[in-house]
Order: sequence, then C-alpha cells, then structure tokens
Amino acid sequence: MDSIISAKNDVVFKVLFSRNKELLREFLNDILDISIESVDDIDVLNPEFPPESIDGKFSRLDINVRTSDENVNIEMQVAKETDFKERILFYWSKMYADSLEKGQPYSELKKSYSISILDFNMFDCESYHSSFSIREDIRNEKFNDKLSLHIFELKKLESKIDPNNRRTLWMQFIKADSKEEFDMLMNTNNQAIKSGVQTIYELSEDEKLREYIRQREKTIRDYDSSMANAEARGRAEGEIKRESEIVANLRKMGMTEEQIKSALKTN
Repeated sequence: MDSIISAKNDVVFKVLFSRNKELLREFLNDILDISIESVDDIDVLNPEFPPESIDGKFSRLDINVRTSDENVNIEMQVAKETDFKERILFYWSKMYADSLEKGQPYSELKKSYSISILDFNMFDCESYHSSFSIREDIRNEKFNDKLSLHIFELKKLESKIDPNNRRTLWMQFIKADSKEEFDMLMNTNNQAIKSGVQTIYELSEDEKLREYIRQREKTIRDYDSSMANAEARGRAEGEIKRESEIVANLRKMGMTEEQIKSALKTN
C-alpha cells in the first residue's frame, strides 16, 4: 500500500459511511448518544455522487440520513468559509421542513440533527465538541428538542487514545491519516472502529477512488488559487482607483502636476 487515505477527505468520508450502514449506525449511536437498533432503521437518502460532485468546488458531499424518529445531516469540511455558520442553519432548516409531508400536522416534524466535522477551529474554546439547541436567553429553558447542531473541531483533539470514550475515538479515527495512528486505533478493541480502519485500508487500494480524490483536490486547489489571484487583482484595482481619486482632488486644489507627483511619492 503506497499511502493511506483519510476520512478527513470528503470523498472518502462519503464513501465510508454512506456505503456501510452498520458502520454509520454505530457512528450515529456514539456521536449523538441515541439508539438506532438496526441498519433497517437507517435510510441514506443520497448514497451516490452526483455527476458534478467530484470536480465541483461548491458541491456538497454530505450524507443525508433518515431514521424512524430523526433526520440527520453529516458533513466533513476541511476548508474554512466565512459564511459556514449560516450555511449550517440553512441546510438544517431545509432538512427540518422537508421532514413534514403535505397535509401532516406540525407535530409530525422530526427532530433534525446537523453534524459538522471540521478540520479547522471555529470557536474560541478548548472543547472539540460544541452542541447547540434553542433556549431562552435568561432562564436557559429549552424551547423544544427539534433543533440539534453538533460541531466537532478535529484540530482540538488530543493525540492520546482514550479507548473508553467512543465519541472521541470516532473523531480520532476520522482525523487519522497515518499507519501509526490507525494501528493505535486497531489496538483499542472497539469493533466498530476496527471495522472502519479495515475499510480505510481497503479503500486505500481502490485506484478509482484515489482518482476521484485527486480530481476533487485539484479542483479545490485551482479554485483557491483563482480566488487568491482575483483578490490580489481587486486590491491592485482598489489602489489604482484610490490614487486616481487623490489626483483628482489635488488638481481641484490647484496643485501642479509636479506637486501632485511629489505628494503621491510621500503618500
């Protein structure tokens, strides 16, 4: 095996959990501290890749899950975006609204979970897990239990393996990207985690998947580069516009061209 892939890559994350319902069931049970009895209780609504997903920067490779009682959206996000919090709420609201069939009463709306796993820091705190619900500002009274947002920041994880903390183990598994890290996880005797590691080893030898990963990463790099160039051009154009405005104002003040040039050099 030349190298081991990581579940931090959104292509790998999607394949890993959308194609193995038993692994997904164990993951949700531990992450959300809920009880999903069997794989038959889980319906992955979007198991396949849409055609534009691999080479599209803005396509989302999230996993939409429906159980008998809940809706869950799971997303792995590597790049930090300025509007990420708003995006979480937007997709949660769509998922929540879509859980109600036409003609059903509002009481049938399902509890909807949003799980965001981030390879960057979002909050100024030490905890790697933040959960949000709707509560009254003063009394801290919960409005209802329909909204549940969970955000996991991988960079805040400790490197030491805690075999008794199943939630942390899952995050360390997703963060792992070396043989040494996966070997440590294999030694925990957690059967679900060991199954995940074995799947990672198998996927690492899938050349078609590796090509998908290369395409996805190249597209994101190209996009980031073009955005950086566009930002640099924008700054340059802004400086030119600013200088033109200064020159126009100095001319209105009656300054000569030589005086203007001298003023610009010292500005």
